[in-house]
Amino acid sequence: MEREKTAVAGHRPGTAVQKKGQRRVDEILDAATAVLVEEGYAQFTTRKIAARVGIRLSNVQYYFPTKQTLLQALVERSIEQYYNVLRAKVAAGSKTPKAQLLYSVDYVLASHAKPEVARLFKELWALASHDKDAARVMDGFYAKWCDMATDLVLQLNPTISRRKAERRAILIIGLVDGHVLFTGAGSEPSPALRGIGKELREAALLIATAP
Repeated sequence: MEREKTAVAGHRPGTAVQKKGQRRVDEILDAATAVLVEEGYAQFTTRKIAARVGIRLSNVQYYFPTKQTLLQALVERSIEQYYNVLRAKVAAGSKTPKAQLLYSVDYVLASHAKPEVARLFKELWALASHDKDAARVMDGFYAKWCDMATDLVLQLNPTISRRKAERRAILIIGLVDGHVLFTGAGSEPSPALRGIGKELREAALLIATAP
């Protein structure tokens, strides 16, 4: 996942104040993300994460007292980084609403084409289904993405109401983000996915501009 520097939330209050502490938190969260992606939630333990960083378990617990606080920080950082890069890429992509909408489609498709990103999102969705903190973060992410897409739809189709534009934004996001369900779980993706970007771009525009 392409990264933008973001503040890290979720660690023990009063820690990670100095640069050395901030670096340690980033190292722990990088290791935690790798464990989640490579081994899944069932194998996600703070002991494994400490071993991957090369520190004692007590060092991990100094910053993240429980597995739950570590998971919460991981989800928040991952989603914040993803959204910030998406927002920046779309803003820089072009000055026209059409090009910006298509740019967002292309960015998400390119991101999910990376196996580690696809696996990360599948794990985050699974976490959100039974963890209220993860669900809160994911809901906030999709709400912000929906607001962005709604504004673009309204610029492309100013005659429709904002509520209708919101529904169309949800449809577009569902199509683009949901295709990752067909990428397989560590196996070869479906052959039907080859070239699907063209159809998704066309579908997004049709949904946005329909009367």
